[in-house]
Amino acid sequence: MKNVNKVHMLKYILLILCVVPIHLANAKDKGIEKTKTFEEQFVVDKNVRYHLDINDAVVRIITTDKPEISYKCTVKVRAAEEADAEALLSNISPNIEATPANVDMVWRLCASRLEIKNDKKKIKFENGPWIKFQDFSIELEVYVPRTARFDIRSSYSTFNVDDMASDATLKMQDCHYYGGNVQGIASLTFTYSEVELGTVANAECFKLYESDFRATAINKVALFKSTYSHVTISRVGSTEMQSYEDKLYIDELGDVTGKMTYSKLQAKTIGAWNLSTYESDITATSAKSLMGASHYSSFTLESCGAVKFESLYEDRMTISKIDSFEGKGHYGKFEFGNISNFIDYHGFEDKLQVTQLGKSIQRVSVDGKYMNVSLGVAPGLVYSVDLDLQYPNVELPPGDFASQDLTRSTVKTYMRNKAGDGIVFKFKMYEGKLRILKTGA
Repeated sequence: MKNVNKVHMLKYILLILCVVPIHLANAKDKGIEKTKTFEEQFVVDKNVRYHLDINDAVVRIITTDKPEISYKCTVKVRAAEEADAEALLSNISPNIEATPANVDMVWRLCASRLEIKNDKKKIKFENGPWIKFQDFSIELEVYVPRTARFDIRSSYSTFNVDDMASDATLKMQDCHYYGGNVQGIASLTFTYSEVELGTVANAECFKLYESDFRATAINKVALFKSTYSHVTISRVGSTEMQSYEDKLYIDELGDVTGKMTYSKLQAKTIGAWNLSTYESDITATSAKSLMGASHYSSFTLESCGAVKFESLYEDRMTISKIDSFEGKGHYGKFEFGNISNFIDYHGFEDKLQVTQLGKSIQRVSVDGKYMNVSLGVAPGLVYSVDLDLQYPNVELPPGDFASQDLTRSTVKTYMRNKAGDGIVFKFKMYEGKLRILKTGA
């Protein structure tokens, strides 16, 4: 009986000896975690300049009405060896300079070298040995006066920020930034970032690169520069826009100048548009006016005021209602519903189709070569038609125009409609001029 107990005891001891190393190995794989907490408080002016420079962190900024800045920062490191964890932790600490008017807070892992290979990480600080580690994290919570002037710069971090009542400079790379309103002057630069903001009162600089940006409004922005980005904003005030391969969704866009290349814009309303566009798509409900130059682009609107382009090349326009159309172009396709004022166009191998020249139309002037023109005329409009065409293919309605000889190689004729019926003119002209002039009420 005693021998049997000894056998069972021996098996139990052997089992413990086998299991313990496994637990030790697992503990070693998980690493040794070390934590350090930093806390400070500074009495400051309400309009203090607060500068934060931090990387690889989770940051929460709470704005208050108190004349003070306070923070709490928790740093965690994990390494296989305790000595490495201690060594890494000792190299992560803030560099803070504080006066009532200015607080500079810099959190940086100032390593001379960092190597990551097959999930193995090691870091080397100046004049120090290599430190092997598994991970580290920085969590920072800061209380700042609401009226402070912010200057925040960061990479690889996540921010959650309250409303800012004064100026703000935000420069982020590879960050997630979730913020409230910015009531002062803002300078916003985001690269490879995901951003959500409230209303920005005045952005003197707005730059995006390969970012996803959402905001309620940017009421005023001097320069709107975006590349490879996805932008959703309810309202953007007057601006200079430099857009390259973006997707822009802006409900209300004010007066805009600049350049758009390979981009897509969807808007409800647009102010005065004066851009150079290249291979871009613009869709809107309405625009005050469209001006500039365009190549290989598409414009689709329900209504617009004046449409005037100094240069058009292989563009397409579909607008239901416009005030006037003028410009010079090649290989374009223009489809308009109602034009109320005038047309003055010089084209080459274009297609121009107008469903109806409105009763208030003053004149139509088309000069071109290899043009295909279709013009509908509003019922009751009294007008004259003046043609100077070579090798034309002309379709005219019966009546006063039927007696005209339009079969010659060159047609030079003047025709007057007395009845003012609603009719459609169709012209295919090798080269020539077309004039329609309103002559009656």
